Amino acid sequence: MFISEPWIWLYLQPSKIIRAFYQYFSDHDNEHILASITPWLKKHGQTIDQQQFQDLVEWCKNDHQGYIPFTELPLSLQSIADPPVLLFYRGETKLLSETLLAVVGSRKPSPAGRENAQFFCNTLARSGLCLISGMARGIDGIAHQVCLDLSLPTIAVLGCGLNHCYPQGHKAMFESIAETGLLLSEYQPDESVKAWQFPRRNRIISGLSEGLLVIEAAMKSGSLVSAKLAAEQGRQVFAVPGDIHNSVVKGCHYLIREGAQLVTEPQEILSAIAWLRSNDIDPEVIEQEQCLLTDQEKTLLDIIDRTPRHVEQLISRSSMQMSLVLDLLFSLELKGRIISSADGYFKPRSR
Repeated sequence: MFISEPWIWLYLQPSKIIRAFYQYFSDHDNEHILASITPWLKKHGQTIDQQQFQDLVEWCKNDHQGYIPFTELPLSLQSIADPPVLLFYRGETKLLSETLLAVVGSRKPSPAGRENAQFFCNTLARSGLCLISGMARGIDGIAHQVCLDLSLPTIAVLGCGLNHCYPQGHKAMFESIAETGLLLSEYQPDESVKAWQFPRRNRIISGLSEGLLVIEAAMKSGSLVSAKLAAEQGRQVFAVPGDIHNSVVKGCHYLIREGAQLVTEPQEILSAIAWLRSNDIDPEVIEQEQCLLTDQEKTLLDIIDRTPRHVEQLISRSSMQMSLVLDLLFSLELKGRIISSADGYFKPRSR
């Protein structure tokens, strides 16, 4: 069986085959996956719709559009619990190497919410962050439009295929982002809008980002879904407080109670992002010092992994007593293996 474009072939497989693929290759590096994906598909893959396959291949041949396979996705997205096999794109894929900040919020923001979104997004975009959102009405659209007005790139992840613009009122925005920024979707280009696709879209927005900023969110909203996913993925969640009598702000207050960082100035986000990307050390130094760690320190360091973890997460995941975890964290920090933030988060120095 000859397989051209193995990533599209895998993409069209049933979900059980895709799960088996991830399970089989979970301990392999990208180079091994690239060398092995075609023989693996020949052994495990099922028959696919050839016309559907060919349509996707032809779509990807057009200028400034195509697909990004799993092995070329940013590591932050590869490492989430349910990564996409590939992402279809229109625009500039090089933007995925920028420092990305997700911005989400109410589809019907209050005047104060609109003002806050413009204030934060203007400063954050001018400061070098690339803003990513879902191109929905309200806060999402404001974040994208601020970037476009500043002639700065922005990334939109859609909950439908890239041959569709949703909502229709954002058609001009859609075309501008395709021309100067980046449109992404894990759905086939002709896939129409379906409600269930948007929550799945949100895991990609948070998975690509260094952190997620929530500006106005009701208690039952997609923004809280995004924030929950971001927290599960180890991303820093930022929330803007507001009027306690405004129902569209209650979700932000809930997030703050649950551990999100309260922010009232863009600089607070910039400082946190700078901390997340700081303090690289030589991998050889890490290897030399590995023998100096106790088994318990190694266990805790493995839990921290690549993303910042709050001390409460570390206690829960390690099943160790709080006093022991605090002692181990202090020891690891003294040994230069982790760094801490003022709000109780710990991260490894870059490997």
